[in-house]
Amino acid sequence: MYHMLRQFVALVETHSYTKASKRLYISQPALSKSIKSLENSFGGKLIERTQNGCYPTQYGKILYRHAKAIENEMQLLDTEMRQARLNMENHITIAYGILWQIMYSAEIILRIEESSNNEIVITGKSGPTELMIEELLKGQCDLFLGEIPNNLHTKLTGIPLIKSRHAIFAHEDHPLHQNRDRIRLDDLNKYKWIIFGSKEDLPGYEIPDQLMKNVEIQTIHDTNSMLTVIKILQNSKSLVLLPQQVGNLLEHYGIKELECQSLKFNSFQSGIIFRTENEDQDDLKMIIDVIKNIVA
Repeated sequence: MYHMLRQFVALVETHSYTKASKRLYISQPALSKSIKSLENSFGGKLIERTQNGCYPTQYGKILYRHAKAIENEMQLLDTEMRQARLNMENHITIAYGILWQIMYSAEIILRIEESSNNEIVITGKSGPTELMIEELLKGQCDLFLGEIPNNLHTKLTGIPLIKSRHAIFAHEDHPLHQNRDRIRLDDLNKYKWIIFGSKEDLPGYEIPDQLMKNVEIQTIHDTNSMLTVIKILQNSKSLVLLPQQVGNLLEHYGIKELECQSLKFNSFQSGIIFRTENEDQDDLKMIIDVIKNIVA
């Protein structure tokens, strides 16, 4: 919720979706989805579009006052937490996107500890791309492993390692697997979905417009546990959105990618993102080399 409130504050202060998205280094569609999600959550229109720009409604003014206070408090918290982290030697915090969390996080931790003779302590966290990059800029983590945005912040460096796209998965006995050549968007509406992470993460999935407009993402579980996802898919007719590479893991559990000819997901580059100012640090160089070797 916090990252959506921060986006709302930026929109109110810039009076423009274009300026706010540039300020936040996110896409305009992602910003629009966040504002719509906030309006649905609070049950009222928050932004009024006029010829002179975007301005908060009466509901929006109330939300802005509280959201701005939250943003100020979070900035103070960020400063204190960053200072606390600076006082800890040999401590690295790695943020993971969905693909990296599922496929590589455990091996990355083990290999880094091995390469550093257990002298580096690794802390992991996960979340939506926009939020993790925001934390990276604030110094709340040292690396982000995930999707590399096209408009990456100038203070950050990205190293592409994987080309991926999102896909829909279901158990091999799912009825839609039997009719894959004739699947329509309306057919996807008959089933419930699992959201890996939370429903707030959906803008980061880059879901095609035709899916968002025609299919109701009715989540039955918000979860960060891959085991939970697998068990639900094995025992129900649910669907899940995940990066395509995860399919190699899921096949061992009888879960396969659903081939929907009428729906195409855009590909994206995934890899390592770090603050450019830290590129000469020996520990960072070692960790980047470890990650490259794992993915190679």
